[in-house]
Amino acid sequence: STWGLLCTPMSGFESSTHRRFWLFTEAELAAHRAGAHERAIEAARVAWHAYEESAGLPMTEREFLNMEQLRVLLVFTKKKYFALTKKALDPPLKVLATGLGFFDRFYAVRSAIEYNPERVMETLLFLAFKVEEVPMTLSGFAKGLRAANPTLVPDVSILRRLEPELLEALRFHLHIEHPLHALVGFVTMMLELSPATDFGPLYAKATALFESLLQDTELALRFPPSQLALALLKRASDQTELNVDAFIQRQFGQTVEGHAALVAVLDKILGDMDAFDAFRKANVKNAIVNAHGEALKSCRNPETDDSHPYFAMLREKKQRESDARALARRDALRSKAAEAKPMDTSP
Repeated sequence: STWGLLCTPMSGFESSTHRRFWLFTEAELAAHRAGAHERAIEAARVAWHAYEESAGLPMTEREFLNMEQLRVLLVFTKKKYFALTKKALDPPLKVLATGLGFFDRFYAVRSAIEYNPERVMETLLFLAFKVEEVPMTLSGFAKGLRAANPTLVPDVSILRRLEPELLEALRFHLHIEHPLHALVGFVTMMLELSPATDFGPLYAKATALFESLLQDTELALRFPPSQLALALLKRASDQTELNVDAFIQRQFGQTVEGHAALVAVLDKILGDMDAFDAFRKANVKNAIVNAHGEALKSCRNPETDDSHPYFAMLREKKQRESDARALARRDALRSKAAEAKPMDTSP
């Protein structure tokens, strides 16, 4: 592992929940997603059959979207809401980074067949405002998004209902260490080595690349933020006259083996960034997104799809059962109170 080479700007990261629970190898991440996808399809099949039976409809077998098709919708949702939230509410970049980071974590362990990506994204973005301590009311959040895109109508009641479910899936791990902190650390180190150099353009370009990484990739689930930051600086330096490779050699080249291992990791990150970019350009197009979106509507689990009549029916049933239990408890309390009342013995 080369993580230890890059701990200087990332104090405390090694013991964080981010490091211990939300970093995966490529194979581990694929396995988590495949398991979530299979469980979601099985649950959706059971729910659809239950709905059809209750509604007196013939049993049908549905075609479910595969993982790559769902990935197209997830990338599209990230890009859409990144731009929309930035335009509507102009939050600090850390809010967008945390919201999209939560989104990536959530869909590493859950499937869009169960949870509508747009409702999930809205809920997690609002959660990010709270986590990053940026003042925002839920009504103000919904109003802002609606003003930026009148066709979008965030349902405040749905966001309130979803938040506990999403927090549980995230294991209540709300700390995300972003590459932004490491970017500042590395640029500060460069400035100390060369005080006369203007590193502003390098930092600005690296930050812009980070925005693309957030929207297009899942790399924050696979690499520590310090490695991502160094890779972003390396890519940004290709478009400036600053030599980041020399900085890497100087700061992390204590041994030939360690330096070679680090460079290999950074090259892997940059190669994966290019692969994600190619996937987006080939697949995240309106016609493809619309087709996949319509297909998802027809196979999403009706138990968790708030737009489906079966969802409303189950909610009403649960409410009736809850009301009945509350009424039974009230009657039991009244009965006990009546039994405990002293008898009137006056003549």
